[in-house]
Amino acid sequence: MKLTDDVYAYVWQGQGNNCNTYLLKYADEGKTKYVMVDPGLVMADPFGTGEFTEPALATVLESMKCDGIDVRDVGFIFNTHGHGDHAGASLDVRRMCGAPMAMHRADLDIYEMKVARAHRGIRLTSEDIAHDIYLEEGVLDLGKPAGISLEVIRTPGHTPGSVSLWWAEKKVLVVGDTIFYRSVGRTDGPGGDSAELVKSVNRLASIDAECVLTGHPYGHPGVIVGAQEVRRNFDMVVRRVLPMLFV
Repeated sequence: MKLTDDVYAYVWQGQGNNCNTYLLKYADEGKTKYVMVDPGLVMADPFGTGEFTEPALATVLESMKCDGIDVRDVGFIFNTHGHGDHAGASLDVRRMCGAPMAMHRADLDIYEMKVARAHRGIRLTSEDIAHDIYLEEGVLDLGKPAGISLEVIRTPGHTPGSVSLWWAEKKVLVVGDTIFYRSVGRTDGPGGDSAELVKSVNRLASIDAECVLTGHPYGHPGVIVGAQEVRRNFDMVVRRVLPMLFV
C-alpha cells in the first residue's frame, strides 16, 4: 500500500504472527531504490503447530509487484531487531536482490537462533547468518549523489539490539516492536528489559513525527498517520501503558 510517494506499507493480514513490512524510496545514481524495513518471515504458522504453511514473504513480494516494485529494486535491508517474525526473510531477500543486510550487533544471537528456525531443514553457513552492516546510533546515508538520510536510534527494551529509524525530512518514524497502537512491545523474551523499554518509548515520544510505522497490526493496522494521532498515541502509551509494566 502506497502511503506517500516515498513510503509504502505492507500490513500483515494473515492469520499467523508476522510483522508489517515497510519500504522507503530513495535514489541511487539515477535509479530508484528502496530501504526494506523488516521483511518478516518466509513462511508464517497460522495454527501454532510449528508447521510453516502461510506464504508470508511471497505475499509481501506480490503486494510490492502490484505497486510496481520489484524485489531487485531493494537497495538496503534494515532489521529493527533479530526476531524471526521481523528478520527471518532477510537472508532470502538479500539473495534475491544483493542488497546489504543490517541489524544491531546486540541482537545477533537472537537472530541466529530465530533465522535457523525460520529456515528449518536448510543448512545455514556463518556467511548466511552474518549481516553486512552492524548498525550503530547515528546518521545512515544511502544513495548518491543525493539519496536518503536516516537516523538510527537505539531503542532497547523489547530486545537488546532494537533500533528505530527516523526520516526527519518526511517526519516518518519506524519503530519496530518498541511501540504499537495503544501498546508497547513485550519484554518477557530473551534480553527483554522493561526499564529500558520505558526509556526508549519516552525518547521516541520526544520526536516530532507525523507518521509512525509500527511492527504489527495488533488491533489496528499499526500505521499511525497525522501529527495529532501520533501525539495522542504516545501520550496514552506513556501515561497509561508504561506504568503497567511494573505492576
